[in-house]
Amino acid sequence: MNIKRDLIKVLFSNIIVLLSSLASGFIIPAVLGIKEFANFKTYMLLIQFAGLLHVGFIDGIYLKYGGRELDSIDMNSLNHEHRFFLIFQLILMIPFLVIGIIKRDIILILFSFSFVIVNGHTFFMFFYQAIGDFTISSIFKTFLQVYIFIANITIIFIFKLNTYLPFVIIHLSAYFFSFMSFELLFSKKFSSKGIKFNNKGIKEIFSNGIYIMLGNIIFILIFSIDRWFVKLLFPTNDFAYYSFVVSLMTIIIILISSVSIVLFPYLSKRIDNNILEIKEKIILVGTLFSGLYFVFAWVINIFLKKYIITLPLSMYLFLSIPVIGVIYSLYLNLYKIEKSRKKYLFIMVKYITISIILNTFAIFIKKDIKSIAISTTMMFYLWYYFSSFDFERIKVKFKELVFLFLYVLIFVCTVNYLSLFFGFLVYYLLIIIVSWLFFKNTVKNIFFKKQKNNIGVS
Repeated sequence: MNIKRDLIKVLFSNIIVLLSSLASGFIIPAVLGIKEFANFKTYMLLIQFAGLLHVGFIDGIYLKYGGRELDSIDMNSLNHEHRFFLIFQLILMIPFLVIGIIKRDIILILFSFSFVIVNGHTFFMFFYQAIGDFTISSIFKTFLQVYIFIANITIIFIFKLNTYLPFVIIHLSAYFFSFMSFELLFSKKFSSKGIKFNNKGIKEIFSNGIYIMLGNIIFILIFSIDRWFVKLLFPTNDFAYYSFVVSLMTIIIILISSVSIVLFPYLSKRIDNNILEIKEKIILVGTLFSGLYFVFAWVINIFLKKYIITLPLSMYLFLSIPVIGVIYSLYLNLYKIEKSRKKYLFIMVKYITISIILNTFAIFIKKDIKSIAISTTMMFYLWYYFSSFDFERIKVKFKELVFLFLYVLIFVCTVNYLSLFFGFLVYYLLIIIVSWLFFKNTVKNIFFKKQKNNIGVS
């Protein structure tokens, strides 16, 4: 196994997803009228709802097969689980399809097909990621986004259509082709002569997966609760500025999610003798990602001058990147792997509550969107610190705290007191020096050690 190679595969496909989403996000609303765009967004919202109606089964599959080798998988059980899931989604599809036909609601009719098509696609994506086959999952993910992007461009610039329905059909057809391709591949690689029915195993998959699914939903809310505060309590312009900064952060989160996806099967295999070094690597790489602030600030100063006002706000949110990396890539994976399903859900509830309290407190102190950004960053640092005590091997050490304090100091000073060019140079120079002083061996392993088949080596 080669974690660097797998990370590159996932990172490439995630960048394609990002570029496709950004392009579609700007182009589609530009060509559709408000009502047509509202219909399109209604369908996309329903698709998110359909993703909840596997009731944790897909998450349970992800947990069950995480880190498993192909020769250790019971093909009969896997085929039973696959067959059960398709039948389960077909049963859920029928009432929505019937209602859509009766009401002659084309959106509801198309939405009903997504139960099998979109959720079926997700089933396979999770399975292949769980067993560490990132080649297949990355190819399919890239194909999906390239297909959608090219088809959307064709509809807009060649056929010059300005109704929502073609875009909905494109989205659903992309998932249909991907799902059917997955089915063909799966039938060749994992088919068995007989199917062993195991109702107890099915119940266990649901019972494990439901906690993870609910936790994942709350995790998404944690990343959006600050925007809801801004949306409800501040003027529209403030919400637009805050949302713009979050969109910049999303680029970094996509990079971080690539690490999280790749780490899960490796950690599931218990290749974690040097898990503390993994944590240190994530922190160090996070500080390097934070330096992208200077790049974004340069782009804003040149091309998006109306958003220059967001730069101080960006500074506060970008400070959380190293600890978000640890939370997203390490803590959440370990909760899942170490069978702490209920604790995973409890942690999500705990930190969304803390986030609400901190944001509310910030509003009372000073009603300013900067205070919301600061309280959100504080929440992530609290999460990073206290959740580390749930895992004996990676408890926060004093040198980590000192390093992060110096990182924050360097970042704030170079952003506020130097020009973008010199700030960029001085920031990276100082971060490299401080990283070498505190994590010399880890830095050597990141940049100088040859790749091995070991998760702890980059």
